[in-house]
Amino acid sequence: MKDLEENKNSIKYSYFESEELDKFLNAVLTVGLDLDKEWFFTLAFSGMRPGELVALKKSDLDFNKNTIRISKTLYSEKNNMKEYMPDTTKTNRSRIIDMDESIMKMLKQLVRSNDRHKMKYRTGIEDFHDEDFIFQRSNGYVFRK
Repeated sequence: MKDLEENKNSIKYSYFESEELDKFLNAVLTVGLDLDKEWFFTLAFSGMRPGELVALKKSDLDFNKNTIRISKTLYSEKNNMKEYMPDTTKTNRSRIIDMDESIMKMLKQLVRSNDRHKMKYRTGIEDFHDEDFIFQRSNGYVFRK
């Protein structure tokens, strides 16, 4: 038990205070890269883990109820975008997260953008990984966490 207590006390918790989060999200809005806004706002206001975020698919979003279903995370042993497998969440159970309508509108725009982008690949000229991930590369593959 002593070792556990010592380890617990040595862990440094990493989180933003409210004022720090405001500064960070404002920076994301002004100098963020492509998808940073959607990525960081969703993480900040959902409490989900990065692995859960990259595993989100279109079917996990309910725009009528403004909820997100968290049921999986992604695992890639070789850290390769094309070699991944779904895994259970850290708690081994799914959960539904109520989200602010503004975040859900942002995610809905991202889904629509993904769908439009996917249509470019319907010609069969280029390889497109069609798994309906919310946060996907231009070729449809997931981002590694």
